Formats: sequence, C-alpha cells, structure tokens
Amino acid sequence: MGINPYSVDRYSSILGLSRNPFTRNPLLEESDPISIFSKQESDSMLEPLIDEALSNVGSSFLVIVGPVGSGRTIRLRVISQIFRENNASYMYYPTEPMIGQQIVEEIILMAYRNYKGIDKALKKTIFGTSDQLTKEEISEIISSASNAGNMVVKSLKSNRPSCILLDDIHNVFFTDESWIFFIFEMIREVVSNMPEGSILAMTSGREAFEEIERRFPALSSRIHDIIRIGPLRDNEAISLVSKRIDLMKSRNFQSPLGPIDQEVVIEANRISYGNPVRLLSILERAVDLAVVLGRSNVDMRILDSVVETEGPLLDLLSSLPADTRDIMEVIVRKFNGGPVSVGDVAVEIELPVSKTFSKLEAMVAKDLLKRDPSGNYLVPKDILEKSKESEKLQIKEKRGKTEKGIEELRRKSLDRIRKRFGLK
Repeated sequence: MGINPYSVDRYSSILGLSRNPFTRNPLLEESDPISIFSKQESDSMLEPLIDEALSNVGSSFLVIVGPVGSGRTIRLRVISQIFRENNASYMYYPTEPMIGQQIVEEIILMAYRNYKGIDKALKKTIFGTSDQLTKEEISEIISSASNAGNMVVKSLKSNRPSCILLDDIHNVFFTDESWIFFIFEMIREVVSNMPEGSILAMTSGREAFEEIERRFPALSSRIHDIIRIGPLRDNEAISLVSKRIDLMKSRNFQSPLGPIDQEVVIEANRISYGNPVRLLSILERAVDLAVVLGRSNVDMRILDSVVETEGPLLDLLSSLPADTRDIMEVIVRKFNGGPVSVGDVAVEIELPVSKTFSKLEAMVAKDLLKRDPSGNYLVPKDILEKSKESEKLQIKEKRGKTEKGIEELRRKSLDRIRKRFGLK
C-alpha cells in the first residue's frame, strides 16, 4: 500500500516517524548497514573473525547460509562497512545467473582494480594504463583455475587487511558444468593461499550449499566457520524492528518499538516464519495502513486488516511440508499460480535445475501442482478455488463477528437506558 507524496508528512504527525521505517532503502543498506543490522545467535563468530583479519593475525574462509530474505547480503555489507571504516580494502561481488566465463572475468577484473603490486605501477608508468587488462592478459589468467585464484590472492596480499565477498554464490550452478568446476576450484585456490589479514566470505542458499559440500569436499574442508541463519526469535525480531524505528522517529517514545505494539511484532514474526524480509514487508503495509486510517499506533486491528487478504494463502502454506512451502509460495506470489518453467522456479528458490525439477515432480505426484502441455508447472484450479472459498468464508465470519459486536453494543446501550429511567 502506497501513500501519496503530498501526505508523506502524515507519518510524522500521526505516528511520530519521519517516514515508513520498513520500506527498503538500498542506499542505507550499502552506506550504513550496521545501523539496521540486528545480530542473531548464529552470528557469534562474525566479529572475532573480522577482528583477526583487521589485526593481521589470521585469515578465514567464512560461509553465510540461509533462505531468501534471511539477511545474507546485509552481513556481507556489514563486513565491508567495518573494513571501510578501518581503512582496509574490500571487494564485493554479487553473483548473478550468467555465463560462467563472464563471472570469472568480472571477479578477475575486480581483483586487478584492487591490486597494488609493483608490476601494475610499472605498467601504468610505461603504458599509461593501470586498471585495465588486455584480452590476452585475461585469457592467460583464466587459462586455469590456479592462475585465476592466484590473481585474487595477489590482490589480497597487496592490500592487507583485505577481504573478498562473493554474494549468492549458488547462482554459479546456473552456468555450464565446466565453469561450475572452474569457479569453485578458483575459490579453493584462494582460500588455500590466503595471506594473514584477509577474509573470503560467500553467501549461499541452504540446499545449494549442501550441493557445494557434496561436490567440492576439498573446498568445504577449508571452511573456518559457517553462519547458518535461522528464523528470527521474537526478541531478535523486536531488536530488528526497534533499530529501524530508532532511525526514523521524529519524537520520543516510551517503547523502543515506538508506535508499534509489541504483540504486533511477535504475531507478524510468527506469520512470516521468522523471515526478516517477510516480517518487514508485513510491518511496512501495517504502518502505511495506520497512516491512511489516521491511527496513532499500529495495533492488532491494523495487523489483522493487513493479513486478512493473505489469510487463505497463509493457511495453504502452513498446511504444506516445509520443503514444498517455499516453492508453492514462489509460484503463487511471484508467478500468480503459473504456468512457470522449471528454470524460473530454480532461480527463485536458489537450487540447481536438476534438484528443482525433482522437487516439482514430487509436488505433481502429490497433486499439489500440474504440468501444462509445454511442460511448465501450475497450481491446480481446485487448490486456488479452495483458497478463494476460504477467503470468502473468513470475510463472512469477520462480517458476522462485526454484526454480532454491533448488536451487543446496542443491547448494552438499551440496558443502560432502561436502568437510567427505571424501566424493565
């Protein structure tokens, strides 16, 4: 739910907030991620590993694993901010589903731009160029995973303390098999030769990381620590929400949650299965609705109104096993129930196509999905219609409760009038 620009000041006058604190702000996420990051229990080793690198007394290979929306990227952003504030070098690379050679070349060029070796300085003096590599030089570097890894290691060594951050590394699985092997061998080469005062951190979806461990044991055996991000606990959800409220409050509140009732945060966290992005999305809509209605606080009535339209879908998802819930939610929310190709689903759930295909076929066998003549997948009409009927029933029940409540108020009012005038 959006609010017209002319009424943005209503956030302040109604709720005491300069703006909606739960609307995504990419600039803030990149420039000051620490201000909105709330640690979870699994993050206990993050700070010590960073301190070791910044002190030049150790190096580490760190993997951050969790589902979509769990906060993998912001943890890499936090590492980069800490390195930046300590005048240390950092390289951040967001891995996208693309041609494997392009991924390798982009990582090499990033490492070379960050490299501060004498040979690079001489090259600039002689040829007048410093941050570019010729096609021949790139071809030589990517002729082997060892050469490519060595280029990254040289960059790390020339800038200690330093780090390289590879986001969404599971997207490598969407390229050719030969490049999948090349990229993970390149990473193994880096972590095998990292200098003290350096970190290589990468993020991955959970099942994709299991695939990495299975296929590349020589790489996984070199991991120093794995941060496995679990669902937010209620106290962690409250901490996350209060940090965002604190950044946007335009007046003082007695509660760290400002105009939001604590029970709203706890219930929204339950509905979102402890997923930070889903939690913030629900609260974003709740804050917008409160402003539209002119309510000075976000209470359970506001939250109930926000989730009412999603009630049937939430009921459907809660009835499914955890391993199929995410797939069903993606197909319903992202692709309006389908039809959708296995490749598109694979990218969304962050799994190789082969594993995604197996999961989709298992759902077809259970009549949770169907295949159309083109081989694409869709949610059967009876499941969607059942969801819609459930929605209508919920609306009818709520309307009945409202009418019953009104009738109860009328009865109490008449009772007061009778007592006042001594009527029976």
